[in-house]
Amino acid sequence: MIEKREDEIHTEEGEINELFSLVDFTPPSKNTEMVLGQLVRLDSGEGFGVTYPGNPIPVPCLSTIPLDESGLNRQVVLMFLEGPSPKPVAIGLIHNSEHVESTPREVIVDNERLVIQGKKEVELRCGKASILLREDGKVVIKGTNLISRSSGSNKVKGASVSLN
Repeated sequence: MIEKREDEIHTEEGEINELFSLVDFTPPSKNTEMVLGQLVRLDSGEGFGVTYPGNPIPVPCLSTIPLDESGLNRQVVLMFLEGPSPKPVAIGLIHNSEHVESTPREVIVDNERLVIQGKKEVELRCGKASILLREDGKVVIKGTNLISRSSGSNKVKGASVSLN
């Protein structure tokens, strides 16, 4: 794969023509055809750059998905917009075991109720503290100090209650 961008190539005109002869600027014959490419550039000034089979030089690309540094050098699924010079559009990233997203997600909710549901377990963690809800009804609360406060009554109920 050619690593240099077009504007970084400083050669004589014959060498440039030879380089461009390597590139097939014709997109796939059907616009419904999907192509695997590679995201090779993230630049706010120039946008996204992708390469795909027959086109080793990065070309500008639109995207229907959010792309950031975690997508760089990963495979992308491309389709092409119709027109005199069809433009690639990234419609997805290929996920595999090497690129499992481990980035924490932030959820901001303005509604009066928030429901988080898990099939087997739901766990909230922060440092040394955690709350685990299991499908069998067991709730496990862990922390270095547990504080329970109430301006009204504070009840502890259960079939049996163990203190220390």
